[in-house]
Amino acid sequence: MRPIIIIINIVLLCIESCYAQQNFEKDLLDFERSIFQTSDTWKKNELLVQKIQFLAKADSIDLKLQAEIERVDPYYLSDSMRQIFTWNAMLVSFFNKEISLTVYYIESFEKLEKEPSTGFLALKYLTYLEYDTTTASQLKKELISKDSIFYGLNCIDEIKTYEMRNKKMKLYAAFIPGAGMMLNGNVGKGLISLSLNTATILALAYLIKGNLYINAVSWGTNLVGKFYIGGTNLTRTLIAKRESSQKNKLAQTCELTIENIFKKYPLEFR
Repeated sequence: MRPIIIIINIVLLCIESCYAQQNFEKDLLDFERSIFQTSDTWKKNELLVQKIQFLAKADSIDLKLQAEIERVDPYYLSDSMRQIFTWNAMLVSFFNKEISLTVYYIESFEKLEKEPSTGFLALKYLTYLEYDTTTASQLKKELISKDSIFYGLNCIDEIKTYEMRNKKMKLYAAFIPGAGMMLNGNVGKGLISLSLNTATILALAYLIKGNLYINAVSWGTNLVGKFYIGGTNLTRTLIAKRESSQKNKLAQTCELTIENIFKKYPLEFR
């Protein structure tokens, strides 16, 4: 009896899903029919904004929706409808990682709404990180002054700082064999590399002192390639591996922090 009930529930869910999909497609078709049939430019643009609202709230946020936004001429919208359109266009552009378009709609929205929300400022900050770091820095200070939760945005700087520190490790590795490994936490391998390279230098010095120049050149060519260059390449590999692992951990933590910020200051389509 139980398997039959399960099968019936699955069938009902499939029917419900198909029905919802049919309704969604029907509503879209109705929008497009109304847009096509009207000769009133103001009405056409209003219907386009309503279609964008419908798609956005149905989580259909993709480049197709971005194309729908480009069909709208804001000049033929009322002030209230223009505000709704600009807000939604800004969010769609942000989620699609269209930075230049997001900046454009942010600036347009600021002209329409003189006292933007804290959530808007947070979105502006994340956008300007890729566009204008000076403005982004000012925005972060403003956000922190509003709520201490925004101290969490420092996680983005922590990721950048970690990258810079690893660049220094690679530089040390190039000039001091084994130093990069030791700074990276691979102390044992670093000491072995330093010892081998030191022994190589001492051996070469001994050969040169004994006027064994040919042997010194031959030995130097082989050992430098084996120990110095090999050690440098190994250092880069170990640093890259650790950097990738650490950056993933930092990014995950940072992502959760930003997610908590937007739970407190949600950004919803209008």
